[in-house]
Amino acid sequence: MAMSLDPSGNIKDDKTKVQGRAFNGQNIQKWVFEPVQGTTGYSIKNVASGTYVGFARGQQAEKDQVVTGNANVVTHDLVGDAGTGYLIIPNYRPTFALDLQGGSRTDGTPVMYGNLSWGAQNQRWKFVAA
Repeated sequence: MAMSLDPSGNIKDDKTKVQGRAFNGQNIQKWVFEPVQGTTGYSIKNVASGTYVGFARGQQAEKDQVVTGNANVVTHDLVGDAGTGYLIIPNYRPTFALDLQGGSRTDGTPVMYGNLSWGAQNQRWKFVAA
């Protein structure tokens, strides 16, 4: 399962939903982690749209909020390793992590900010070279 922008609309628009989809190798599923100056964290930028994982300007992460692609940068920290996967944690809200809702492997499953759970596999993300 790969993290993907929702292809049903204009992927360059703010508030485009981020969701799980079977991996197909298209740029809509490719993300670049860029260090954010002055922090220890990273922005997560979509290759196809140039937008960032997070939420729209003027909003903040809330529990069970669907993650969207947006023009503004939201900084995330990575915790974990290549073997067990990484937790992706918004650095201003360290009690949350990116979460594939319910661990479902169904295309279109929302990626959301869920309560951080160290053992939850639906919050562990692995990276593959593009």
